[in-house]
Amino acid sequence: MTATETVRTPEQLLGDARRIARDLVGGEAATERARTPSRTAVEALREAGLFSLTLPRVLGGSETDPATVLSVVEEISWADPSVGWTLMIGQASGFLGWGSAELGRRVVAERPDPLIACALAPMGEGTILPATEAEGEDGPVYRLDGRWAINSGCRHADWFIAAFAKKEPGVDSPQWGEDVVRFAVLPASEVRVLDTWHVLGLRGSGSDDVEIRGVEVPHSMTFSPFFEPGEHEGPLYRLSYFAFLMMMMGGFSVGLARRAVEEFRALPEADLADTAAQVEFWRLDNERLAARCLLHEAAARVWDEVTTAGSARPETRARFAGAVQHSQRVAERVVDGAYRLAGAAALRDEHPLQRLWRDVHAAGAHLAFGLVTERRMARVCYLGDHSMQYMI
Repeated sequence: MTATETVRTPEQLLGDARRIARDLVGGEAATERARTPSRTAVEALREAGLFSLTLPRVLGGSETDPATVLSVVEEISWADPSVGWTLMIGQASGFLGWGSAELGRRVVAERPDPLIACALAPMGEGTILPATEAEGEDGPVYRLDGRWAINSGCRHADWFIAAFAKKEPGVDSPQWGEDVVRFAVLPASEVRVLDTWHVLGLRGSGSDDVEIRGVEVPHSMTFSPFFEPGEHEGPLYRLSYFAFLMMMMGGFSVGLARRAVEEFRALPEADLADTAAQVEFWRLDNERLAARCLLHEAAARVWDEVTTAGSARPETRARFAGAVQHSQRVAERVVDGAYRLAGAAALRDEHPLQRLWRDVHAAGAHLAFGLVTERRMARVCYLGDHSMQYMI
């Protein structure tokens, strides 16, 4: 889709997501064997504009609201968690809202509705080239070096976003500060994908390591969502970097948990006859529904503040992050319960509940769900600690 075409409505986006999800069901084992989503699945998502939910409208994206992002990612994650995770990470196209207009136009000129993989942690280094060696018209030129882990969707990516720490020539390592961390946008041809994704869960997400060596990136192809406001107008880019990231991630867990409930209900009648097991899972199912309600309510609060006041308060953003984290923990309990109650049948690799068990626990290893992150959100709400605004 180009910037001159009609923007897809939330209803159209969600309708397309449900249609694609129905086609994906049953193909999860093939996705795992390939260790990456199929080209057919990727192109279906692209053609429906689902990799561009958060891309600025001036660049051909939908620039849609958090509730739509959550719901679309939920539908695809329900069908195939590995594809859903890849779609979720693909919302990194929205980070172009923090880049310059020139940067965004260059990216979409190569291919509309771009698939962008993120290489954020650990960060590489961007050595600032001396003026005698290279001088950009709008700032320095950086020579990027590093290796980044877990780049979901990298085998189909058109572009990569790589976080790096600015390094002065001759300095061993950069010191943290507001002008140190930047994100570079590079075409896929300048990134080397390493075949490293041999894992327990989310096997089909193609989350290999990538390596960048000696690639020179002009300042105009970089941005800093941590410390600089979004360049594009629109409330999405008035969210903090971390709130934007949590919006991307929120729908995955609830979609996967919903699938676990359906797989539990599909068990043979003999396995469902135990009244105590029914009650146990009934409670877990209610937790799931409550977690989804909390997630959408927290997202609505963030969106209301951003659209009416131009920004969301740290406490509101922290509560939204907490709702996303809570939905992940509930999904883990729901899947654990279904897996246990299914008995020996779920031990087999091909059983849907075993796949869901592996996938949900793989997702739980993400830094966004870690104890350090939860502690940071708790300090915001209970101690009024706003010292790390860029990570709230």
